[in-house]
Amino acid sequence: MSRFLLVFCAIIGLDQLSKWLALHVWAMAQSCNNGLSFGIFSSATALLPLLLLGLLAVCVITYYYLFREHAVGFGLVIGGGCSNVLDRFVLGCVQDWLPITFTGLLNNVAD
Repeated sequence: MSRFLLVFCAIIGLDQLSKWLALHVWAMAQSCNNGLSFGIFSSATALLPLLLLGLLAVCVITYYYLFREHAVGFGLVIGGGCSNVLDRFVLGCVQDWLPITFTGLLNNVAD
């Protein structure tokens, strides 16, 4: 369990730090993503909390039955997701800043 917590906390810290650095130090363009990954469901704001709860339930069930032995990998996935949920509660959206080559889309470290 301690490996999970270490990775979980490290990913949240690294993602939040990268978003802060991108905005305040590197002066990179950022977008405010109101949907899921790549802006999917961005217009379904009423359904988004239900979708997020459903995704969380799937992660917990998957971990319990399949990945109990893989605490580091699960810490990466859940830590990234929780960092984006933290953005959603604090900012109302997820900050994307990392350009995806040849697509014109932005993402973040947690994704």
